[in-house]
Amino acid sequence: MAKDDNKRFYWLKLKNDFFKRKDSEGTDAIQLLLRQADGSKYVCIYLMLCLESVNKNGLLYYEANGAIIPWTIDDIKVECKYYEPSEVECAVNQFLTLGLITTVEVRGQTTFAMPDVPALVGSETGAAARMRLQRSGQLSISNNAGTQ
Repeated sequence: MAKDDNKRFYWLKLKNDFFKRKDSEGTDAIQLLLRQADGSKYVCIYLMLCLESVNKNGLLYYEANGAIIPWTIDDIKVECKYYEPSEVECAVNQFLTLGLITTVEVRGQTTFAMPDVPALVGSETGAAARMRLQRSGQLSISNNAGTQ
């Protein structure tokens, strides 16, 4: 058995209209962000947060000893370390206004949620990925057990 067989790998599936899509109210949030001076930074921050929540059902939290520790705005600033804290705070405030981020109660605590993420997530185990590659002919199986 390969060492990654039991690991689960996640990915975010962006639709080809990501930069042009409208929400149910007709708002084009990504376009609104991109029209701003730091808009491309804001969209990148949004994508970073989406990826941070991809294996947590769209929620932003830490887990320690079974306890959920919700992210704060300061945690988001730390995770988005490539951007100025003021840019991150401005971006998050805009995401909240546009509905790209919401707050939800989880086990009695308020945390940030990325409402679009759960519908955009795909995943597979390491074993499934290996079998998929093998079936497509991209992976050859050696006669030695456990080696590729």
